[in-house]
Amino acid sequence: MIKAILLDLDETLLHERKSAEAVVLETVQPICREHDIDPEEMMRTVFEMARPRWHQMPTWEYCNQVAISSWEGLWGEFTGQHPKLVQLRDIIHEYRVKTWYDSMKAFNLDLADTAEEMATTYPMARRKRHIHFPETQEVMDKLYGKYPLALLTNGTPSVQWIKIRGSGLEKYFEHIIISGDLNTRKPDPVIFHAILERMDISADETIMIGDNLKSDIEGAARVGIKSVWVNRRSDDPGEGLLPDFIIKDLRELFEILN
Repeated sequence: MIKAILLDLDETLLHERKSAEAVVLETVQPICREHDIDPEEMMRTVFEMARPRWHQMPTWEYCNQVAISSWEGLWGEFTGQHPKLVQLRDIIHEYRVKTWYDSMKAFNLDLADTAEEMATTYPMARRKRHIHFPETQEVMDKLYGKYPLALLTNGTPSVQWIKIRGSGLEKYFEHIIISGDLNTRKPDPVIFHAILERMDISADETIMIGDNLKSDIEGAARVGIKSVWVNRRSDDPGEGLLPDFIIKDLRELFEILN
């Protein structure tokens, strides 16, 4: 019998990709309009420029360890005393300026001052934009009070807390674990054991809902927790470990729980 529910955040409750894309589009619209450039194309270029530069950063190994993405590098605050977070704060502005500059340079625009401005204005706008999936609010309202709810999310605390609080989702959860607090990331069993201990519940009384086959589904399976894969794009799960249930919309969860 399911007595507690664990949920992932990004791409499960929050449409992280859509949130990032929406604010990048808003940021590049003026320059695209002025120079007759397709804003969608420039948006894709921004993300393409960000990724390899992020992987070349001296903080990349740590960011990969706790799951800080190149997208988040464009806006996160990265507070905290971990030496790599301190180092990241020292170099993050340069990363942002160069990403915006190179993105415009790809369209033959040499606009250093504009890149500097974007590196400052984008983080402020992005920290305010957190787009739910259409069914998120309805499902969370129905689950709240009926089951103890816990949130397990990869990332660094300063970034994830902005999303959790800014999206209005914090109120639903009795417990929240962010991987950076444990210097690891899902699917590490440490995270799942930690939440079971905090909730004082056994693995067979718990179910994990998430969009990522490795982080969420494999992580839950490693400790004997049943899992629900939120597969909105109808991806092929491939061979190997399979979730206990597959849904395309969070509202289908109630058919599993009832």
